[in-house]
Amino acid sequence: DKLRDESSRLLYSCSGGVQRLGKEEWDAPMAIELHVGNLGNVIPGKWQIFLGMYKLESKEVNGKPAWRHAERSDLWLAFDGIGWAAQPEDRLGDRFGWLQLRHPGPPHINNGIWQAAPDDGSHWVEMPGLKCQLAEPPRPARVFTRPTPSMRLEEEGEHACEQRPPRSQPATSPHAPDKGTPSLPPPVKGYIDRAREAVAE
Repeated sequence: DKLRDESSRLLYSCSGGVQRLGKEEWDAPMAIELHVGNLGNVIPGKWQIFLGMYKLESKEVNGKPAWRHAERSDLWLAFDGIGWAAQPEDRLGDRFGWLQLRHPGPPHINNGIWQAAPDDGSHWVEMPGLKCQLAEPPRPARVFTRPTPSMRLEEEGEHACEQRPPRSQPATSPHAPDKGTPSLPPPVKGYIDRAREAVAE
């Protein structure tokens, strides 16, 4: 029964790979993002490394979905038993983190205010500008390649291995004179000397 219960809570719905939890009234999105509108107006600190995109993992933490940071695999966004916490992997599931939301509802559709811990960990600072929202997983970068002659042929509907039919050539021989240019007989050898003799007479 326990195995069946775990399996039913981890079934994927038909809505494009969204994980639907049987005992929850909400769908766990495949990717969410923690971001701040203007970092210039917030306290600096280590908590800023927890900003960014998180991807849904197949495991649960404290009975709720958990997301792993898309760029840093040792950072998590998980349920700590009371609310949500952005925490390192070695403290996963503990009531510890650098960012927290003290509400058990879905982190991406929650009206609660996130809090950040300064580096000394002395207190929590409310961060009204910090939001958790749906995010699209990054797409692979498209590499531009300069078109080659074979690519151009394929774009024109021809294959690179096919040979084009020879273009029609003019019917004239390469040695035949152009029809638009009058032809003259070849000069006779010594014709200049003969012309001079005719003038002298």
